Amino acid sequence: MKMQDQFLVPDYYQKFECKGGACRHSCCEGYQVNVTMKEYFDLKALECTEPLRRHLDDALCLHGYPDENKYAHLSHAWDGRCRMHGQDGLCELHGECGADALPSVCRYYPRSPLTKYRPECSCANACEGVLEELFRHQDKISFEHQELEFDLAGDRTCSQTDTAIRIYAAVRHLMFLELQDRRVPVGRRIELARHDLEKLPQGHVYDAEFQKRAEWLCDRAAMVELTSEQNTTMQELFMLPAGTLFMLLREFGKMYDSIEKYAEKAQEFEDTAGIMDQLQLQQAWEQAAGRFPEISLYMEQMMVNHVFYTGFPFTDERADWGEHGLVLTVTYELLKVLIAVCLDEQADMTTFTDLCADYFRMTEFTGFAHNVLVLLNHQSDDRPDGNDRNDLYTAG
Repeated sequence: MKMQDQFLVPDYYQKFECKGGACRHSCCEGYQVNVTMKEYFDLKALECTEPLRRHLDDALCLHGYPDENKYAHLSHAWDGRCRMHGQDGLCELHGECGADALPSVCRYYPRSPLTKYRPECSCANACEGVLEELFRHQDKISFEHQELEFDLAGDRTCSQTDTAIRIYAAVRHLMFLELQDRRVPVGRRIELARHDLEKLPQGHVYDAEFQKRAEWLCDRAAMVELTSEQNTTMQELFMLPAGTLFMLLREFGKMYDSIEKYAEKAQEFEDTAGIMDQLQLQQAWEQAAGRFPEISLYMEQMMVNHVFYTGFPFTDERADWGEHGLVLTVTYELLKVLIAVCLDEQADMTTFTDLCADYFRMTEFTGFAHNVLVLLNHQSDDRPDGNDRNDLYTAG
């Protein structure tokens, strides 16, 4: 469906430009690109050169249970690259037939419109070009309306009540207020956001009482930021046990190719350290962070963009608000662990950016959030049995 509307976008949105063949983490590698039924038959009927036709026919693969919006996908070559990904790093389909010939996923990535509650659009942290733009951005991310047009699969019309939309706006605003409160370290901001999520009414009944509580939390957060002094001595500490974080990395390293090499380094660090404790991990983080004087800014910008991009915390109504907060904490602290154990004294902004892009490829395009809760539940002795929430998602 074609959609033209005033979308809420982050202030960097217009500045983003695809790096094309200069990109180190091409979106043409690793991702499964789904195509609609219309796109499938358009590509089958596309007039093009014989080499491109051969690549298209080899790539187009029907899903086992296709529907109109998810009819087929573009299969990869043996090396994980899209079959249309040329040696110059550019798309052969785009180069020969133009942008209109591309499936919508390829045409819009890393942009991703959200329309369930209100029109929003931002760019994925999994794109190195987005991260580089974020790292140049010194100010707090602000948001503005911009007229955008998309041709999207399925019906993307907002069907929420006015109260639900106001609650969505209030809770999202609360997250951005707290994540950009530069009086305290980023990790502390994450914990404050988590604690405030736990204060929301349980369940997903978006009524007047829920709206009142969400707006009160927003007003309080804004007032605290205005009236409190900056604490420059507060230390950036890990909130979760080191053993839990390394357990999660071991499991995710087995599941997701994008972080496999980093998880192996984390395992080496753990093996060398012996019994892992908070002090060893804290020292490793402080050494790594010391190599990047503006790391607090980088972490803030990535987390704010991640929250906006994913629609957090309105991402999975099966999870309660406290669980959403826990996933946010895990998302932040696992990234800290990887920075701490994978970036040595030779690390520069390129290796830092590469690590972060690979990490967010996992968190933003797989069942990461669900699997965090499953793995932590399995670690607990009191997990319920017979609940599908305990099944891992092994695919993206």
